Amino acid sequence: FIVYMPTWLEEARGASAIDVAFMFLLGGLAQGVASPLVGRLSDRVGRKSLIVLGSFGVGIFFATTPAVPKLWMFWVFFPITMILVAARITPLQALLSALTGPEHRGSLMSLNMSTSQLGFGLGSAVAGVAWTYGFHVNAWISGSAATLAAAIVLFFVPEPPSESAVAIS
Repeated sequence: FIVYMPTWLEEARGASAIDVAFMFLLGGLAQGVASPLVGRLSDRVGRKSLIVLGSFGVGIFFATTPAVPKLWMFWVFFPITMILVAARITPLQALLSALTGPEHRGSLMSLNMSTSQLGFGLGSAVAGVAWTYGFHVNAWISGSAATLAAAIVLFFVPEPPSESAVAIS
């Protein structure tokens, strides 16, 4: 999805290469600012709820991307999407750390990064095939995948006890 988004923005919304570059820069800055804030929030409200909220939000934003009618709207839309990505990634790292003992934490974190890269590659391959049917198909597939991830976390991933609860025990 993200791999083909610049081409789609150029073809369907008339974006220039500079527009796309600065939109992605703005999205990266939004994620960079949001990540530590989301991390602190996840310490207070729990990791699982933010992962689910971020994943559902990303799913909705990805699926509705083709419906955004004007290029200027992406200057708002894309940074919000990247803030939602931060709401998935940051608490997920903390959740993995909390659910794993220190003796396995390093290998689990590297496995998480490896599977993320594999997912990015497989997603790009699927998107390449789906591109022949239109960018909207990419948007629906990626939105569905993010929503499925939210459901998996919601129903199958435990919320670790809060640090304060562990300290009190």
